[in-house]
Amino acid sequence: MSFRYRSTSVLAGERPPLDEPQGRASLSSARRGQHAPADLSRRAEDSDALPPGSIDYLASNSRSATSPLLFLTCLLVFVTALRVGAADSAANEFEQANKLYEQGKFKEAVAAYEHLLSSGVQAPAIYFNLGNAWYKAGQNGRAVAAYLRAERLAPRDPSIRFNLDFVRRKISGQGAAVPFWQRALRRLSINEWALAAAAAFWLWFLFLAAREFRPAWKLNLRGYTLWSGIIASVLTLSLSAALYERNETKTAVVIVREATVRYGPLEESQTFYKLQDGSEVRVVDQKINSPQDIWLQVEDASGRPGWVKQDQVLTVFSELSKRKTA
Repeated sequence: MSFRYRSTSVLAGERPPLDEPQGRASLSSARRGQHAPADLSRRAEDSDALPPGSIDYLASNSRSATSPLLFLTCLLVFVTALRVGAADSAANEFEQANKLYEQGKFKEAVAAYEHLLSSGVQAPAIYFNLGNAWYKAGQNGRAVAAYLRAERLAPRDPSIRFNLDFVRRKISGQGAAVPFWQRALRRLSINEWALAAAAAFWLWFLFLAAREFRPAWKLNLRGYTLWSGIIASVLTLSLSAALYERNETKTAVVIVREATVRYGPLEESQTFYKLQDGSEVRVVDQKINSPQDIWLQVEDASGRPGWVKQDQVLTVFSELSKRKTA
């Protein structure tokens, strides 16, 4: 079974590029705006038939209209240049990280990908390559965490799902036992669920409006109205469930060779069971004995509760929501 690797071409090809579209669109719109003052000047030149004094009035209006327009144009060009420069810098940094990976310098590649993410850039390809680098560095748990973050941003990406399942099988000998309803909810992102629910509701309202506008259509549209209302309700419930699953279900991954799960949040508590690197658990509660002694109550795949030290696991989505999407 081969282990897939994604190169720079994905970030600049399959995925929306970090630089070109936004910058060019903004710059071209700024250039178009610069032609407006010339039109005002031509209007002043063609004003021979106007009454005396009108030319001076038109010229003063032209100058007053041009000043804010030039200011806005310059501001737009400046902001666009900053965005293009930042995007170019991010793309170059991503390429350098990929080169480190290709040279077998996996820990250095990890540091480069992490630095890119810490700068505020967020893209599935970055998390995907970060997961590959962690896996090559022998850190299965951190690789799983990176793939899970990539999967949240691109839930139907086959390469992400392939590598995530590959590492999971290496850890436990089988894929993750994710309930069917969770797999179904994760097939779409939160934005996609919201768009689907909104579209269904608009369709339902259109049918209702058509029935009121044309009473003769009520009988013919009765079935369409009923089913569109049902679909809108189901999609809204699915959106609510997806939001709950995203915000309330806290996933953590073991990032040490072997984590000890105890009956209580104390070192003196009896050992309940152990988890190996890469095992996924659900966080239920937290206990802070001191700033250096923090415990998490977790449940493993079979539902066994227990307490594990916080520094032995990595909470998967604690940082993701704070970063901007590229």
